[in-house]
Amino acid sequence: MSSNSHEQRFDRIDAKLDDLNKAVILLARIEERLVAQSELSQRLGRRQEVMEKRISRLELSRAKFAGAVMVLGGLSTYIGPLIEKLFRG
Repeated sequence: MSSNSHEQRFDRIDAKLDDLNKAVILLARIEERLVAQSELSQRLGRRQEVMEKRISRLELSRAKFAGAVMVLGGLSTYIGPLIEKLFRG
């Protein structure tokens, strides 16, 4: 083999190694993005859980408040006439 053919062969090997190096770098970047997306997804999941708990507490508070309003509304039909009698009496 001539030195020229060795040089061409080394050039092809060098080019292939460069391509492999580029591919490894690209895979590393993709992996970094996947890790970042996974971390973001986990953070969003935790935030969603917190929001769901807050919504549940708000719904429970609203239901209690609505119940209290109904009770007070019902009592006002009895208390109103009593107060009226007290001030007339």
